[in-house]
Amino acid sequence: MHGSLDAAFAAHDYVYVARFGAERPELRGAALILLGNRLGGEIVLDRHGVHSAFACLYRAYGAWRDGDEAAAERWVAEGLELGDETGKLERLRALMARQSFRVVFHSDFGRPERLFGFFEVPGVEMILTSHMLGDERTTLPMGEPLSSRVPPGLPVDLVLIDDFKMMPVGLRDFGAPVVVNPHDHEWYYEMLDEVMPEVDLVVNLSTWEEVELNRAFGVQGTTFFYPLSLKVPQVSGLKKAFDDRRERECDIVFTGGVTHDFYRDKRQRIVSLARLDPKFEVRVVEGYLEYSQFYGLLSNSRFTINSVRATNSLSIRPFESLAHGALQLVEEESGVPYIFSEDFACFPRYRLEHSVADIETHLNNYDAILAEFLPQAERLEAELNDMMPDAENLRAQRFLRHLFFMTEVEMGGVRKANQPLAEPVERDWVGINEPWLLAQRPDQAKRVFDQARSPYWVRRAIAATAAFKNDWMEAFYRTVTEGLAQFPDSLGLEYTRAMCLRLGGFPETAEKSLRRVVDGGLSLRANESFPRQLDRLNGFYWLADAKVRDRCPALEPLAPEATVWRSYALNHLADMALDRARALKESEAVTEYVRAAALADRSLSMFANNEGAQRLYIRAAFGLADNGVEEWFAVFGDNLATAIDNDYTALHDLSPLAIHLYMSRGRIAEAQGVIDRLGVFLKRTVVTPDLCPEAIALARRYGLPLRGVDLAAAA
Repeated sequence: MHGSLDAAFAAHDYVYVARFGAERPELRGAALILLGNRLGGEIVLDRHGVHSAFACLYRAYGAWRDGDEAAAERWVAEGLELGDETGKLERLRALMARQSFRVVFHSDFGRPERLFGFFEVPGVEMILTSHMLGDERTTLPMGEPLSSRVPPGLPVDLVLIDDFKMMPVGLRDFGAPVVVNPHDHEWYYEMLDEVMPEVDLVVNLSTWEEVELNRAFGVQGTTFFYPLSLKVPQVSGLKKAFDDRRERECDIVFTGGVTHDFYRDKRQRIVSLARLDPKFEVRVVEGYLEYSQFYGLLSNSRFTINSVRATNSLSIRPFESLAHGALQLVEEESGVPYIFSEDFACFPRYRLEHSVADIETHLNNYDAILAEFLPQAERLEAELNDMMPDAENLRAQRFLRHLFFMTEVEMGGVRKANQPLAEPVERDWVGINEPWLLAQRPDQAKRVFDQARSPYWVRRAIAATAAFKNDWMEAFYRTVTEGLAQFPDSLGLEYTRAMCLRLGGFPETAEKSLRRVVDGGLSLRANESFPRQLDRLNGFYWLADAKVRDRCPALEPLAPEATVWRSYALNHLADMALDRARALKESEAVTEYVRAAALADRSLSMFANNEGAQRLYIRAAFGLADNGVEEWFAVFGDNLATAIDNDYTALHDLSPLAIHLYMSRGRIAEAQGVIDRLGVFLKRTVVTPDLCPEAIALARRYGLPLRGVDLAAAA
C-alpha cells in the first residue's frame, strides 16, 4: 500500500506505521501518539532511547492535545534546542498560545451525548448545524449555504462535517480548513467527485480509506482513533472485568454485519463459525442490539469476534469486548493489535483462509491465553484510558486539537478555500442516495428533489421516494422518463426504468428494458447512482464495490462497473423466468426453468462474484429436478454445496429445497442430515434471512423453523 514507512507517515497513515514500524521506533512511537495513544507512543520512544527534535515535536503535540500544556511547552523548547523541525515546532507553539477557536460542526446523525461534549471544550466556540436533527435553531435547509446558520463573530477556524451523507453547500465560504469524518464512504462514492474539491482533510480509521479516499480523490487524510458516530465504552475497570473469574457460558460470540454489506470479498466467511466443533457454545448475532443486551452478551462470552473490512482497519468493537472481560479474536489484517506499545495477548489472530481451524485452536487454548494476558491487563487498561478517557468533553477536546494540529502544523495552514479551483465546481445542492433517512423530513426531501438536476436523473428519481409519500411512483417514473428523453442511451436510467416497471406490475415492459441493458449499446455515465430502493435483488453492494475498484488501481479488479450492472440485469431476467415457471406446469414450467438457468449462468460468466446469480441458478436447478428432469438433481446438489462453502447463510436460506428433493425421492436419511445441519445453524446464529418463495412454502410444508417464516400462521 505504501512504498516505505516514511511515505506512510507522510500520508498520515499512522495505523500502517504502527503495524509495520517495529524496526523504526522513532516513527512508530510518533505514530502511536498521533493515533491517540500518547502513553503507548512515549513508552516506545523511551524504551528505545529516542531523543530527537522529531520525537519532541510529537511528544509536545500529544501533551498539548491531552491538556498538559506545561509538558507541551517543555517538549517544544527542547525540540527547538535540538535544531530540527523548527518550522513545525514554531507553528505548534503559536497554536498552543491561542486562547480561543471558532468551529462550525455539521452533524446529521450525531449522538446527543457526543455532541454535548463538544460544547464543553474550553476555549472553543462551537456552532452546530444540521439538516436532520430537528432543532429549528440549528436546522440548515437543504441547499442553503452553511454560512446562513453561522452568526456574526470572529473568523471560523475549522469546519467539521460528520460524514459525507448530506454534505452542506458553501464550505469554502469561511476560508477555513474543511475536515470530514466519514462513516461508510462506499454508500455515497458516486458523490465524492462533487464534494472533494472543497475538503482539506479526511479522518480515517484504516489504510483502505487512505487508498479509496485520499489517493483516489487527491485529499489528505489522518488516522486518529475517535469513532465519532458510535457510543464509546468506559474502559476504566477493564482489569477488574478480567479478574472476575466467574464461569462464562458462551465460548465465542460474533457481532456485526454478516449478510451482504460493504465487507466485500471478506464478508460472510466468518459465518463458518457455525461449523465449529459442536462442543463449543457459539453465537453469531447480526444486526443491532440494545446496549444492555449487547453488553450482557459480551460479559457472558470468553471470546468475541466482529466483522472486518480491509487492511489495517480499526473498530470500537474490540474495546467494547475487552471492557466486559472478553478476549477479542482479530482477523490477520486488523490494525487493532498494533496501536499499543506491546503485543497484548488479548488479541489472538486468525487467518481468513483458515478461520475455523485457527479459531478452534484459540478456543481450546482459552485458559493459557487468559493466563498470559492477566499480567498485561493493567498496562492495556492504562493505554486504553489514554486513548479513550471516560469524560466526553476530554474526548472531544483531543479530537479537535488533533484536527487543529493536522491543519495548522502538519499541513502548514494551507487550505483549499484560499486556492483557486482546478476547474469550476458549482455545488448549490445536497446529494443523498439514502432517501429513507429523510422519511421524517419531507420538506428537506422535496428540496433535494427540486435541486437535483441533469445529468443526475437517477439521483433525482431516488429522492422522489421520500419527497412524495403517496404518489412517489408517478414522480419517480416521470423523472426517469425525462432523463431518458435527454440521455436515451443511458444504462443507469434504463436499468432504473426497469426496476420501476417491475415494481409497478409491468413485467413484460420491464423485461424489454432489462434486455436493452444486457444486449444494447447503452453506456454507463460516470458516478451513476444505483436505484437500490427498488432493486429487490440487492445489487447495490457489488456495484459500489466495482465503482471503488475501478477508481483505485491498487485494489484487485473484479469486473468493470458496467459489467456488474449487466450481470444484475440478467439476475432480474432469471428471477422473472422463475416467477413464470412457478405459475406453470410440466413442459411449460421446464422451459422457463431452463431459461432461468441459462440467464443465471450467463450472469455468473460476466461476474463470478455474483452470489445472487448463483442462488438463482440453484433455484432453477431445483425447479428442473422437481419437475422430473433427473440430471438436474446432481447439478442442484453440487451447486448448493458450492454456495454453502462460499456463503454459509445459503444453508439456512436454501435447505428446504434440498430437504424436499431428498424426501420426494425417499432419501430420508440424507434429508435428516440437512435438517440436523440446519438445526445447528439455527441454534448458533441469528442472521437476517434471504428466503426465496420456494423455500418459504417448503419450510411451512415440512415444519422447518427458518428465520422469517411464521409456522403458526401457516398452520
